[in-house]
Amino acid sequence: MKTYVADCGDAAVRVNVSGGTAEQNWNTVRSIAARFDLGADGIVSVIPTYDALLVEFDNLLTDHDAVRGLVREATTIPRPLEDISRGVGVKPRSGGEVEMRAVRRRIRGW
Repeated sequence: MKTYVADCGDAAVRVNVSGGTAEQNWNTVRSIAARFDLGADGIVSVIPTYDALLVEFDNLLTDHDAVRGLVREATTIPRPLEDISRGVGVKPRSGGEVEMRAVRRRIRGW
């Protein structure tokens, strides 16, 4: 697995993962993301995608060099996937399942 790190603007670092299958890359990205604690070390947000990770930070508290060091540490000792407890909850804007059925009917042309 290969990991590439690049500065992204004034307050972010992008981590690209390649060299594996799509699932292996995704699992690697998730395990790296799990190593970051929001709020610690000036980390503001960690946004994983299938083959990349954006780590945003407060540039008044830290800098690109320090965050790249955290990324190196995270890629050296990734967290096993079974230990990842972070999740994303999505709440319906309104109407819940009833609204979703209406949306599905509209999309299908019913």
